Amino acid sequence: MTTQPELPTDIVEARLNHLIDRARRGRLLHEEADRFTTELRDLVRRMEDTEDERDRLRADIARLTAGQCTDSRAMCEKHHQPPVDGCPYPRCRAASATGRAATA
Repeated sequence: MTTQPELPTDIVEARLNHLIDRARRGRLLHEEADRFTTELRDLVRRMEDTEDERDRLRADIARLTAGQCTDSRAMCEKHHQPPVDGCPYPRCRAASATGRAATA
């Protein structure tokens, strides 16, 4: 089975809008309905992939921010006012344990 190259989201959106318009007017052909279903599934999958990537990036940012704190307390105070899990400084560990804002 060969896979087609992934189209840019704006092109997929334009195609979906065209198919939605035809469906509203009752002019959607059977093969267009199949294409509509396929493209809608592709768009949903791409949105899910994007959200998964965002979650990975958020986790990386938190991990890297906590990692910076091992170099200097000033870095800890500068980069995260709310406590970050994994920060080795007592102010963040205490704030994480109590759920309160970290204080200098």
